[in-house]
Amino acid sequence: MLLILTGVLSVTALLTASAFKWANELPDLSSLDTYEFTATSQVFAEDGTLIGEILPSLGENQSTTNRIPVNLDQVSPAALQAIIAYEDDQFFRHYGFDLPGIAKAFYEEFFGNEGRGGSTITTQVIKNVILKAQANERSLERKAKEIMLAIELERRLTKPEILQRYINVVFWGGNVYGIRSAAQAYFSKDPLNLTLAEGLYLARLIPSPNTRYDDFKDTRASMKTVLDKMVAQNMISKETADRAWKEKLQPRGWKVEYDDAGNILSTEVTGEPLVTQETLSANN
Repeated sequence: MLLILTGVLSVTALLTASAFKWANELPDLSSLDTYEFTATSQVFAEDGTLIGEILPSLGENQSTTNRIPVNLDQVSPAALQAIIAYEDDQFFRHYGFDLPGIAKAFYEEFFGNEGRGGSTITTQVIKNVILKAQANERSLERKAKEIMLAIELERRLTKPEILQRYINVVFWGGNVYGIRSAAQAYFSKDPLNLTLAEGLYLARLIPSPNTRYDDFKDTRASMKTVLDKMVAQNMISKETADRAWKEKLQPRGWKVEYDDAGNILSTEVTGEPLVTQETLSANN
C-alpha cells in the first residue's frame, strides 16, 4: 500500500510540475482577436450578379482554400443545432472541456487508443487556430495546453462568439473550410437555407470529411442516431426528427433513392466534383 501511495504521489507531483511548465509556454490568445480568415473573394457584375470567385493561396507550394466567413445569423438555426448535437452536445453547459474528455486524453496517452480525445467545440477552435501546427500531434502536453487555452478562451468570449469562430474554421474536405463554403460545395445553397438534415450531414463529415463523404450509408445511419439523441434530450420534437429523416438528402456527387419512410433504396456516385484545389472560380 505504501508503495502504491508513493507511486501516486510521485505521478501527481510530476504532472503538477509539468502543468506549471506547460502553462508558462502557452501561446498568446490575442491572435484570435485579430485572426483574419483566408477568404474567398467574390466578384460581382455591375448589376450585383455574382459572376465568379477567386480562391486565395495558402502560401508557396500550398493549395488554394475556399473559405467565406459568416456570422451566426447567416446560418440556419437548424444547421447550428445539428452541429452542436453532433460535435458537442454539452457546449452550453461546460467551460471549454469535459471530465470524460480529460480521462480519455490520459487513456490515449498511456495506452495509445485512437480517437478524438473528447474534444469540445472550444478545444477544436484552439486546435484549428492557436495550436494548428500541432493539431495532429497526440501527446499529453498538447492536450493539456489545449484544455488550458480553452478555459481561457471561455473566459474571454461568449458561447456564440466561440461557435462563430468554430463554424468558420472547420475543414469540410478538399479545399473547403467554413460552413459557408461547405453549404455551397455540398448543397449549392447559402448556409442560412440549410435544413436540419443537411446540417446533420455536414456535421457528420467532421472531422474526416474526405473519408466520410465516400460512405453515405454509414453517414446516414449516424444521422439517425443523432436525431434520436436530439429527441431524447428534448432538443427537437419527434415530428421534427421524422421530417428530417424523411428528407431526400442529395449531397453533390451522390444520387440517392429513398422509400417513403426515409430508408435508402440505392446510392450512386455521380462523379460530380466538389470544389477542388484547382478551382479558381465558380458560379460563372
